[in-house]
Formats: sequence, structure tokens, C-alpha cells
Amino acid sequence: MALALAAPHTGTTSDDSEKGVRMALLTKEQIKDAHDVLSVVVPVPEWGGEVRIQTASVKRVNEILNTKDSAALPVDQRLFLLCVVEPVFTEADLPWLVEKSAVPFTTIMNAIHTMLKRTEAAATEAETTFPGGSAQAAPLSAGVSPPDVAVCA
Repeated sequence: MALALAAPHTGTTSDDSEKGVRMALLTKEQIKDAHDVLSVVVPVPEWGGEVRIQTASVKRVNEILNTKDSAALPVDQRLFLLCVVEPVFTEADLPWLVEKSAVPFTTIMNAIHTMLKRTEAAATEAETTFPGGSAQAAPLSAGVSPPDVAVCA
């Protein structure tokens, strides 16, 4: 990602004259109050109920990725641990969890990828309107069919 250096800013908005976009600079309070965590309830009929997934907070990412064995975990298992929040799973659950049917795991992973694509799409949209250029984003997954999920506010 290449960032362009800009002249010192003296106002309260930024201006990308190429695109004609004006964006207000955020305050810490606005960022603190922003509802930026997407939560989704995923039906898992094979298990007889539902699980809740959500985009991971920085705190949750640190909890999962800063363990001594996290680098050895496959990416899908790390994503599962990061995004499934009800019930909460830990690395200690993985030995029995990976012995379960792949069908419910795949259903949940498809929902996670769908949820992340939503947030990736929002990030891509923001990149196209962000003053000073855009970052390059890699697709998170391809070719998955999302299950029926309920988005929670």
C-alpha cells in the first residue's frame, strides 16, 4: 500500500480534488461511538441450533493470534476461533471440534467468508472515495455459497 504525503492540514475536512469528494475528519468520540462490528446468527441444523459470528475486535485478534501455537493453526481454524462468538471456542476445543462433521463447520465458514466479504466490500468502497489514493485489497475467499443468515445490529 503506497501512501502519498500531503501538505499539512489546517481545516476540518479533507479534499480529493480529483474525485471531488469531501470527507469530514473523525473525532475520537465519533470513532468510539461507531457501530463497526457486524454480527450474524448462523443456523446450524446439524447441531440443533444457531451460532453467532461477528467481525473480530482487535482485542479478540490479539487473544487468538498471540498464543504460542496460533501460527501452526490452519487459517480456517483461526478464522473460526476469531469470528464465532456464541459459543466461544478456544484452541483447547479444536481437537474434538475437528472430529465433527465438516458440513456444519463449512456452513459456519461460508457465513464468516460472506460476512468478511461485506466488510471487504465496504472497505473497497471506502478506498475508492478515500482522499490520497487507495490500498490494494486481496480477496478473502472465492466461490462460496452463503447460507441463510440473519444480520444483527
